[in-house]
Amino acid sequence: STAAPWVVPIYWGPINRKSQPICTGSLIEQQYVLTAAHCISDLEDGTFSVQVGGDRLGQGRRIYADGWWLNGRYSQRRYVNDIGILHLVEPANISPLATPSRSRKVPAKMRIYGWGLDQNGRQSGNLMYANLNRQIKTAKRAFGPLFKKRLMVAAGRKIKREGVYAGGCNGDSGGPLVNRT
Repeated sequence: STAAPWVVPIYWGPINRKSQPICTGSLIEQQYVLTAAHCISDLEDGTFSVQVGGDRLGQGRRIYADGWWLNGRYSQRRYVNDIGILHLVEPANISPLATPSRSRKVPAKMRIYGWGLDQNGRQSGNLMYANLNRQIKTAKRAFGPLFKKRLMVAAGRKIKREGVYAGGCNGDSGGPLVNRT
């Protein structure tokens, strides 16, 4: 996309059938997409692809994945080590690429990008983003002992005038949460 060219929608579909957008990922190298393990685990007899070079679903160029990796310590039950990587068959030729932070400190202000559903539960077809704040207390209330501050990041923002929360939704999984200074 032009706003954040390194943020890509991830598609999956049975071979020789129409694929659907399922998650979001970040180009960390020209042939590697960082995403969530839960986006690519347990999907068999199909193929993954990403779209590069567009701000709307269906724009740009489709590149297929020829391999993927899940963190060996990923646990669906405990919500930990939820990291996956797709390897693309050809370079994306996108600039700039995502650059992971070297800091271990969770920033107070963040931005999430994604191709997921909007506040009405609909697929808008646009790359969207939301400005968020760190939400450790809220995460502890929601997840109890499953929330591990040392291993997890919690972010969101209540939009009081609309009575809704800003944050990730279905389809945003695997997408970037970046420092907003």
